[in-house]
Amino acid sequence: MMHEPAKPHPLSWRRTSRDVCLLLALCYICFVNAIPNPFIDYDDRYGIEYNPNVHGISADNLAHAFSSPQKGEWRMAFLPLRDLSIIYDYSILDMWRGGGGFYDGVERQLHTTNLILHTINVLLVYFLLHAIGLEARVILLGAALFACHPIHVESVTWISGRKDLLSGFFFLSALLIRCHPHAREKIPNLAVIFLLIMACLSKATAVIFPVLVIALDLSRFSSQGDRKKRMHECINSWLPLLTAGFILTLVHAYYAVKGGTASGTNSGPERLLNIIPVYAHYFWQFLFPNHLSLAYPGELPVLTLRVLLAWLVTVWLIYKLVRAGKLQANVLLLFVWLGVCLLPVSGILMTSTLVADRYFYLPSMAACGLLAVGLVSFIRWNSAVRVLAILAVVSLAGLTIHRNTLWSDSEILWRNALEHSPGNTKAQFNLANNYLRKAKPERAAPLLLQIRKNLPDSDDVSVNLATSLMARGELKEAEDLCEKVLKKTPNDIGATLVKGQILLARGNTEQAGFIFTGVLHEHPNSLDALIGLARTLEADGAPSRAFEVVNKAVTVAPDSFEALRAFGDITDRLGIAAKATQAYERARELRPKDPHGSRRLGEIYFKEGNYNFAVINYTRLIKIQPNHPDNHFRLGQSYLKMNRLSDAVESFVQTLKLEAGHAGAKEALENLGYSYTRS
Repeated sequence: MMHEPAKPHPLSWRRTSRDVCLLLALCYICFVNAIPNPFIDYDDRYGIEYNPNVHGISADNLAHAFSSPQKGEWRMAFLPLRDLSIIYDYSILDMWRGGGGFYDGVERQLHTTNLILHTINVLLVYFLLHAIGLEARVILLGAALFACHPIHVESVTWISGRKDLLSGFFFLSALLIRCHPHAREKIPNLAVIFLLIMACLSKATAVIFPVLVIALDLSRFSSQGDRKKRMHECINSWLPLLTAGFILTLVHAYYAVKGGTASGTNSGPERLLNIIPVYAHYFWQFLFPNHLSLAYPGELPVLTLRVLLAWLVTVWLIYKLVRAGKLQANVLLLFVWLGVCLLPVSGILMTSTLVADRYFYLPSMAACGLLAVGLVSFIRWNSAVRVLAILAVVSLAGLTIHRNTLWSDSEILWRNALEHSPGNTKAQFNLANNYLRKAKPERAAPLLLQIRKNLPDSDDVSVNLATSLMARGELKEAEDLCEKVLKKTPNDIGATLVKGQILLARGNTEQAGFIFTGVLHEHPNSLDALIGLARTLEADGAPSRAFEVVNKAVTVAPDSFEALRAFGDITDRLGIAAKATQAYERARELRPKDPHGSRRLGEIYFKEGNYNFAVINYTRLIKIQPNHPDNHFRLGQSYLKMNRLSDAVESFVQTLKLEAGHAGAKEALENLGYSYTRS
């Protein structure tokens, strides 16, 4: 039988202070190593780093946050509060640095805000579990599990996971007001509606809040007093929430269709069946998180042994709770909370479609409470069990800390995903993208060819493969791929840009410039188009005009290697050595093994007569390209200018070892009175 709802016992200040300090320390320990992590090639770069619409407070940025997302745009959902929070972080950083719009290291600010939001949510979970009437041991253990569980790494460590944290904050705040008897009496229902709207403007899945409120009120509906009057009061408080939830659902459904993110063509009954495998998926991911990765399955079969076992275990747990007399209204509420919060992420609503760790952020609050209830209910609570509980929390914290390190580099992250699921096309595609960004086309091409066998009609795969082939010098094959894509989709931006880059590589600057200008007309902040147009103007002998364009590119993406390299080349050509040097130095920090920056820096310092720095850069260049004769020759020239004759001779001799007919090295040795005979 189901027992009457338990009234929350007041927590002492001493116990509450102790628990809060423990939870704060646990959050810090679990996620502090994520703060130095950079932007990731998974929405972060084009959604935040290269997106000027979130770089600080301005009238245009505020208007853009509330504007309608367009199909094909990165921002495919209407989540203005997420964008506003990122704008706030950029503005705070700019204010601390005295203005000027320099956002170097903004990742630390964004990660810190994510950690603060998660920590606040952990405390809200703690007080919410108390408000629904759970005992003190369950409250602390449930909040601790929520604080350290590695399934939350995607929401907390991923900068773009901000929406889960914001939505969770407003969602939990509103639910706490409804749960806590004193808060409910003093705070009007209008405040709860406001928090619901804020939660939905952070993430669409919060639209299920009214259903959870109804479940909460029904769980506390006793047989005492005037039941008819109490039900009437409840309905009056539900109606505004249901109305707000319905309107917000329509808003998100409209933007899902407009942005092209509406879920597939499955019928209603088929969508309803999704809850069966989705629940089982999260059941195992939550209980055994050692296999978490970004390689999410595209589809989940309804009937498998894993699915059947997950549901059998759940039914058995409920049965045991009923038999033990532990299935009180508050525990039943946690089951309802878990089920209701899984509805939007099961494909039933149009607000989300994929299985992902971040989708379990709201449901996991109930899952952590249920796990804590299960541990306390079925195991006699003694010193040994306390040690086991502590070991469980420590183990989960260790997994979380380890997963944070995977998010320190995009390549490591996607390679880890492929280790868990070698055939996952999404992980292969993103790893190939990362290789292209790091100028490793020889690694990207095999992955893209493999993906193309499975997805022959994918335009994105074809465009990236064309990019890879172009980087390898296979211009004809790359152009053929672009033409096929453009024949099918004439307005494909990626294929258009690659075609422009191919034309530029062939010296057809007129048509290349026409293409890049056309793209910029539709997308003024397109980084690839800006760099392409700047390179085109540079090739046409118009470095001053090229500088205007490339300066905008660096403004749009101050940490883009390609933009910095182009900026350095163009400013060097204009004779602005200081700016060129600064750009090359920053580009080399981003890609230390790229030889271009070290070579150009060596040339600039040599021209300026700063031969010591020229030697440093040519030495770095030789470590990258040890078998390139010109590198050794330039190093020898720098040594010669410094009157380090023995080092100069050694460099010139090494040049001739690599290229016996190198005229410059021969002449330099003759002038020094040395003769070299190759043995």
